[in-house]
Amino acid sequence: MSPTLGGTTCPLAMTDGVARCLELHGPKHIVDLSLPRLIAREPSALWTSGQWMTERSGGSDVSATETRAYPDSDGTWTVKGFKWFSSATDSNITLLLAKTPRSPRVSLFWARVKDENGELNGVRIIRLKDKFGTKSIPTAELELTGMKGAVMIGTEGNGVKAISEVLNITRLHCAFSNISAMKRAFAIVTVFSI
Repeated sequence: MSPTLGGTTCPLAMTDGVARCLELHGPKHIVDLSLPRLIAREPSALWTSGQWMTERSGGSDVSATETRAYPDSDGTWTVKGFKWFSSATDSNITLLLAKTPRSPRVSLFWARVKDENGELNGVRIIRLKDKFGTKSIPTAELELTGMKGAVMIGTEGNGVKAISEVLNITRLHCAFSNISAMKRAFAIVTVFSI
């Protein structure tokens, strides 16, 4: 199905990776809340997830992250900053990288994309990316104006290590998608040449 449903396979890959990341690094209350929804088979119960790492400075230098997370009195965090490339922008939840006041290294956070009223949770969409490929998936530049209720995943300052779980799973999905695209192309060429 991958060559036909690229708009579905990308968020499923992200969701699969986030489920594994939370399983390994998430606090129990977030795992209990999120994991059953991320692996649900019933569409009405299913959550999807994005991952928001990349900033204006570029993709590989996460030490230049400008996004900041500030602790709140209830144990959650408020996130402010800018994400230049957000995968699966319309997902239910996201994992994102931000620096805290206590560490120069980035930490990983879980957050709901929308609040309890269905409004964006401190997220302002600057623009959707004009891109090749999976145009059906909204990839956007986002300003985080005060994303509330974020929860740290893993330990402070170890965000890159924790989010690597997502990247490892999505790399496998990319490999499967490439193989399926080659199989589809071969099938088309074979039929065309008959």
